[in-house]
Amino acid sequence: MDNDPKYWEELWKSDNYEINDGNKELIHEIIKYNIKNKKIIEIGSGRGIDAIDLARLGAEVYVLDYIEEALQITKKLADKENVNLKYILADARKITYENNYFDIVYHAGVLEHFTEPLPLLKEQYRILKKDGMIFVSVPQKFTLYTIRKQFLQLFNRWFAGWETQFSPGKLKKIVSEAGFDVVNIFGYGYYPGFLWRIFEFEKSRWQKIIPRLILKNYTNIMNKFRSTKVMPYINVNVVVVGRKN
Repeated sequence: MDNDPKYWEELWKSDNYEINDGNKELIHEIIKYNIKNKKIIEIGSGRGIDAIDLARLGAEVYVLDYIEEALQITKKLADKENVNLKYILADARKITYENNYFDIVYHAGVLEHFTEPLPLLKEQYRILKKDGMIFVSVPQKFTLYTIRKQFLQLFNRWFAGWETQFSPGKLKKIVSEAGFDVVNIFGYGYYPGFLWRIFEFEKSRWQKIIPRLILKNYTNIMNKFRSTKVMPYINVNVVVVGRKN
């Protein structure tokens, strides 16, 4: 990991980190795997929004981070929402749990901060039970997000320090190298974000050329489109889903 721990300590102590509503599309995919009473661990706690959602749905959720301030932020939000989580202060490459312990491992916005991501994934393979699932979400390479990020990194202005990106093919390859069987790959992140804001800005103009029924069902149409093979290549985030064999 190229970023010094002190960088993350200062980031989480400040108000400079980006605030979002979590990764709803990712969580939607995870809950397809009958999560009630399952042991789930999130690597890199962030603000804990996704972990809280999963705990509300009946999972036994653990959150891991190697920065105490990040876990404190997560705990504060979980306590406010009256949700119980289990907190692990540890390096993600040396998780202090026995083999075959968890049912599901997931992380969003973590792997791209490691110059050597394979040891991280192999450690996650170790702690997963047989037939356990992993969900790996990272920035997708072929996007305007990546262009903006790389430009800001040139001037040391990117909020998250050093960060890389992955093509769908590269991410699939590295998850396979860690020992997982890849069972799915999908993308998310453009709607209702960048494209939706453009649509709202030009709404009156769009209504003249696009049938009202299509506009009314925009979200449903995009959700169906998300299952196609093209989506991992145009969304901000790409996710590879793997199973421990």
